[in-house]
Amino acid sequence: MKILFIDHYDSYSRNLASFFENKGCELTWVNQQTLQLVDPNSLQSTYSGVILSPGPGHPSHYSESLRWCHLFPKQLPVLGVCLGCQLLLHAAGAQIKRRNRLPLHGERVLLSQPHSKSILPPESYEGDFVLYNSLAAETKDKVFNNYFNCVLSFEDWAVVAEKRDALQIGVQFHPESYRSLGGVKFLDAFYNLIQVRSNFFNK
Repeated sequence: MKILFIDHYDSYSRNLASFFENKGCELTWVNQQTLQLVDPNSLQSTYSGVILSPGPGHPSHYSESLRWCHLFPKQLPVLGVCLGCQLLLHAAGAQIKRRNRLPLHGERVLLSQPHSKSILPPESYEGDFVLYNSLAAETKDKVFNNYFNCVLSFEDWAVVAEKRDALQIGVQFHPESYRSLGGVKFLDAFYNLIQVRSNFFNK
């Protein structure tokens, strides 16, 4: 299976990519400069999934990734991690704000059953996860009235968001961190999603 991995220059990118490489996936690694070389019309036929990596700064600083958030086919699984989650939401009109407390750099949160119906099995989101972010979308943001579901939250900020009419999942936590005890289970669930889709379209 081939995955388009959109890197935002984060130290965690390699850890995230390694999980899928160890599963036997072939990754096409691009950044803001090389993403424009990818043909958006080939996404559906070439890739089984897309990953938007974490990264520093505000999502508005990544204009090419924001543009691509509008180009992903609805049937193509997309996972956005931390900044990647913010990119999906910001592209849909969400305001990404600085949290009203100290940044959550390395703080673990215990997540349980999702608030609403989820793309992945509900148990995929259960467990300890670590947050490394100072920016997020509030649960009261209008984007959750129209385009996304806030599947899980923490202190009135969205932690898991899923697009209503597409296979797009954004998580503020870092599943690839060794401190996210539930991370492997979550990544396995996303891998299973792209595997099922790949098998279906390759029949």
